[in-house]
Amino acid sequence: MEQAKIRKWFKLRLPWQSSRRWAKAQAELARTYRENRELDTAERLLLEALATRPGDLDLLTQAAEIANARKDWASAAGRWKQLLRSHGPKVPAVAFTRAAYAFRKHGDLNQAEIIIQRALQMRRVSPSLLRESARLAMARKAWSEAARRWQQVLATELGRVSSEPYVGLIRALRNCGSVEEADIAVREARDQFPRDVRILAEHAVLENFVKLPRVPSAARSASIRPQVEIVICVYNAFAETRACLEALSAQTCDGQLITLVDDASRSDVRSFLKAFVAQAPARRLIVNETNQGYTMSANRGLEAARADWVLLLNSDAIVTEGWLYGLLDCAASDSTIRAVGPLSNAATFQSLPCSSGCFEEGQRPRPETLERIAARVREKSCAAFPKVPMLNGFCLMLHKPTLNEVGYLDEVNFPRGYGEENDLCLRLLVAGHKLAIADNVYVYHARSASFGSDARRELSANAVQTLKRLWPGYSYNYISEIVQEIPALQQLRDTY
Repeated sequence: MEQAKIRKWFKLRLPWQSSRRWAKAQAELARTYRENRELDTAERLLLEALATRPGDLDLLTQAAEIANARKDWASAAGRWKQLLRSHGPKVPAVAFTRAAYAFRKHGDLNQAEIIIQRALQMRRVSPSLLRESARLAMARKAWSEAARRWQQVLATELGRVSSEPYVGLIRALRNCGSVEEADIAVREARDQFPRDVRILAEHAVLENFVKLPRVPSAARSASIRPQVEIVICVYNAFAETRACLEALSAQTCDGQLITLVDDASRSDVRSFLKAFVAQAPARRLIVNETNQGYTMSANRGLEAARADWVLLLNSDAIVTEGWLYGLLDCAASDSTIRAVGPLSNAATFQSLPCSSGCFEEGQRPRPETLERIAARVREKSCAAFPKVPMLNGFCLMLHKPTLNEVGYLDEVNFPRGYGEENDLCLRLLVAGHKLAIADNVYVYHARSASFGSDARRELSANAVQTLKRLWPGYSYNYISEIVQEIPALQQLRDTY
């Protein structure tokens, strides 16, 4: 806090000053506190002044801004409404923008649109108002109108534009059916913002809006499927690991290449792993004598893999009938696919929401329950193999020659796991490769078996900050939203 500034405004607040000058001093003092995030003090000063001068424009504006800063959208909407009603002709464009923003966040989209239109009629046009107008059209899902408004923003801010107008325009064009125009916009945007995550994500999903879901092809012969090596990193979690390996034994042949990486587990876990690999010559065990963390352990397994495709499987996952062939068929459907994942009960946008209700809290599901769910997924799926911008790492099949090209998991920025697969997926997109969901495959995911829920939350929060630092525009929420819009996944969720 600047003490000289405070002393100045306190002096001007002396009782003998005029009410107008006193209110101005009160407002300036409140602004100083607000800039320093001392919102309670700032609001108290403003309310004192408003009691004397209830219609003062500056006081009302600051009071509304404080409500915005608090994210108290109900209060903010009320204060902005009072300000616009009292001072409409005098209010600058930024106030209309902030008011529309508050009403949009409050959920009153109609009132927000009225404010935007009023500002435009009064020629209170500014870049910030045009952007808020476009955001509002997106919130209303008025896609054609949103596309028009984002085009206006791009024309107005020529040479000064950020990635947001491109992101909004692409999404709006895609959702109103103008896929060819969206494709032109996304390519132009990638030239300017080659690492922007939202643009990469829009490019990744756009193909799903061009092709209709296809009829699933006949199952391919096992003789023409490429070989896959399954890599499982283990750190304690004995019960979950045993369930994982039992299911794996039941659903794969004895000749299946399997590599276990023991990251310094307890002696009983290690003994169990040794017994498991001894059952078949295609299995092997890599041992870390000291705990190295998930990312380094996974890389040891990936680098040692002997097949063209390598599959990272969490030790708390349980596979189901036909899972591996389903993943391979997905990969074979497009020669540019370099990463594949399944549907699940707990894999964010790869999840089937209703499937989690089949399981009792804290209890591992029975094998017959999982097989029933997997069979239903195969029955309802159209095997569209939708392209996505990101895949969950709990069951992630990767093309090894491509890994050699783009690099393995980032051990420096994600040493303990969480976020490392997101970073890898984005590097694959930048290199021009595709990622897909095998939407006819279901794999159960317990989550947190090795870390525990508290540690998982901490790791996840740290990973988000690291990803935002490495990748401009990173927003997992945005990625989830646009993946939810993919027609084939919507159709499956509606019919499942």
